[in-house]
Amino acid sequence: MKTLKVVKTVVLAISWLLAAAPSLLLGVGRLAGFEALVVQSGSMEPRIPVGSLAVADMHCGYGSIEKGDIIIFQAGEGRVMHRVYAVTEEGLETKGDANQATDGVTTTHRNFRGRVVFHVPFLGLMAEGMRKLFPVAGAVLVFLLFSWMCGGGRGKG
Repeated sequence: MKTLKVVKTVVLAISWLLAAAPSLLLGVGRLAGFEALVVQSGSMEPRIPVGSLAVADMHCGYGSIEKGDIIIFQAGEGRVMHRVYAVTEEGLETKGDANQATDGVTTTHRNFRGRVVFHVPFLGLMAEGMRKLFPVAGAVLVFLLFSWMCGGGRGKG
C-alpha cells in the first residue's frame, strides 16, 4: 500500500509539473522580453514552415537590425514575420522568403516589434493544441487531485 501511495504522489507531481511548465516558461520568457509566436502563413517557407513556433526578442533595438534578420512588425491589426531584404534611410524593406516581391511597406521604429531569435518547426501546432486542451487537462488534474486527497486515507488498518 505504501508503494501505491508513493506512485500516486509521483504521478500527481509529474502531472502538475507538465501542466504548469508551459505557463511558467512562457511567463518567464515574457518577463525577459521574449514572445512565442505560432507561424500562421507560408510566406517564410521553406525556412520556417507553417505551424512553427518562433521566439522573438521583443526588446531588441530597432537600430541593431541588419539585412537578413527575421523581424516582427505591426501591419494593421496583425503582426508579420518577414526577413529584412534591405536597410535604407527610410527604414527596413522586408520580404517573405516564399514571396517574389518585397512587402512594399517600409518598417520603421514605429511599427517594429522584435527580432526572431530562433524557431522550432511544427512546435507551434503542438502549443496550439495544448492551449486548446488546457481546460480539459485542468479538469483532469482537479479530478486527480480530488481523488488523491479523498482516497488517501483508504487502506489503513
